[in-house]
Amino acid sequence: MARGGLYLGKSGQFAVMAEFLIRGYNVAIPEVDIGEDVFVVNDDTGVLNRIQVKAANAQARARLGGYAAKFSFGWPQVATQRTPDLMYVLACRHKDRWCDYILMGRRTLFDLHTGYGVGYRVGEQILLRVTITPDDVRGNGKSLQVHREDWSRFPDLTSTRTADRIPAGPKVVTPEKTAVESSK
Repeated sequence: MARGGLYLGKSGQFAVMAEFLIRGYNVAIPEVDIGEDVFVVNDDTGVLNRIQVKAANAQARARLGGYAAKFSFGWPQVATQRTPDLMYVLACRHKDRWCDYILMGRRTLFDLHTGYGVGYRVGEQILLRVTITPDDVRGNGKSLQVHREDWSRFPDLTSTRTADRIPAGPKVVTPEKTAVESSK
């Protein structure tokens, strides 16, 4: 990967992490990257989500009034189910800012590819070119609009949290004075 791609990928990862944080989720970067970039945890329930971030610089498509971005996925990762299953977040950067996130589960991407021809195989990779306009997101002619900014699996927790639901820190227990200490 070219050096610029490393910076793009890492900055996309941090942008996605910021989106989860602002929604009230805890995030962590695995010490060893074996296929997921971020662990996202709902601290209220303990539910863990495995996230793979794909970042791309989008190119303007004036004729369409939007832009296009290319993403690459490893076929073995897309074809392999794990528990909890992987979630992809495609982060699009256009005109010097992160502007669209496309969220879909691994199984959804697998079904779109095998059932509808979304993306094309090159060796062990699936290449997906998405075209994004104000009204639609398309991949190989198939609308992916339902996945655009689809944070429904990750509802905003900050508006539902109350002081009652957030566990307090550990109680500090101080030892009582003994009879000998009290008499001093």
